[in-house]
Amino acid sequence: MKKLLVAVLALVLAFSMVVPGMAEEETPTIGLSIYGASISYFVAMQNGVVDYCNEQGYEVIVHDQKMDETEMVSGCINLINQGVDALLVSPFKPEALGPVATMAEERGIPFIILDIGNGDGAYPYDAFIVSDNIGGGRLAGEYLIDMLNEQGTDLSTVQTAVITIDPSNVANHSRGQGFAEVMEENGIAVEANVYADEATADATYPVATSILVANPDISAIFCSNDEEAVGAAQAAASLGMDDIIVIGFDGQETAIDALQNDLITASVRQYPSEMGVLGVQLAIQLIQGEEIEFDDPETKTLYSPLDMLDKSVLEAEAAETADAAETAAPVEE
Repeated sequence: MKKLLVAVLALVLAFSMVVPGMAEEETPTIGLSIYGASISYFVAMQNGVVDYCNEQGYEVIVHDQKMDETEMVSGCINLINQGVDALLVSPFKPEALGPVATMAEERGIPFIILDIGNGDGAYPYDAFIVSDNIGGGRLAGEYLIDMLNEQGTDLSTVQTAVITIDPSNVANHSRGQGFAEVMEENGIAVEANVYADEATADATYPVATSILVANPDISAIFCSNDEEAVGAAQAAASLGMDDIIVIGFDGQETAIDALQNDLITASVRQYPSEMGVLGVQLAIQLIQGEEIEFDDPETKTLYSPLDMLDKSVLEAEAAETADAAETAAPVEE
């Protein structure tokens, strides 16, 4: 997985070498509409876009969809009407982006989707940047299997649950699919596979509570994002079921805080900041009339890397950072 991350970062560097050729008088304005600024994953994505645009001298206008379909559509249209040169969207409801996509195409504005879903190709877009979400769900499942095997657990006795969100969010829903595949391959029962109304801890708490009350022998829950994982862990704690393994997905600030406080067990880590940077770089390529090489040309998809994050990884990375800082520190004479 580290090799994949290196490859993506190399691609990012290669793209950044192309951009400086743009004349100063052609400074582009990038529009970014994010799923919800209350979720750490999308904050990281936004920071990646904004920081990179600031470094390159690009203008950037940010819009928060606030996890609302109407706000998503109206906000994106407003960005287009403000004259952005490219539009990046991490959509709350991918299937509702049709009017936005059509408007962007009519005005010749590059339209790039960051994560979540591409509406199953029902409307035009120029690129779709996403993690291999089924693969990420499988990664979480394999992590759980390894953990149970290390504990000497009889897998045939294990019961699990999956909590995702609305199936229209293809990215998140696919994660549960990948996890369930690994459970089936190992003879582990998935007693509940449901979705919460929103990707938040508050919306997940009652869902997880209902699952655990109905299935008190569940030993592990996989959630399609970290906010849901926190809600599930809080539900387990309120029922006195503190030994339940809870695995989330995203690996950003929410997960880091939860891991440090022993609230969740692990999270599949994405790289939303790098995803945002790549989105800007693809936008610049398109503005300049250049072609893009896709991982999946048919769906215009580029994949972003994933790895597993748990408390041991956090501690190892913190130690590595400390060692690097100590090595870089000037020696006093």
